[in-house]
Amino acid sequence: VKYKKEHEKVKGHYMAGTLVDFPEVMRCGQQEKNKGLRIYQKDYHQTKTKIHLPSDIIANQVAKRCQD
Repeated sequence: VKYKKEHEKVKGHYMAGTLVDFPEVMRCGQQEKNKGLRIYQKDYHQTKTKIHLPSDIIANQVAKRCQD
């Protein structure tokens, strides 16, 4: 009986890994899940205004116009 009482007291420490009891830990977990998306969006917004043209695209466009 004494063992069971001690076990019931200590059981709360084992349940700490469930994350349901701790909203702060759950919030941090959600932030970690969204970290990749945040980094992707940040990089996208930094590079969306830059023009990315291959070096031969202009020559190809000029050649197409000349053929017309």
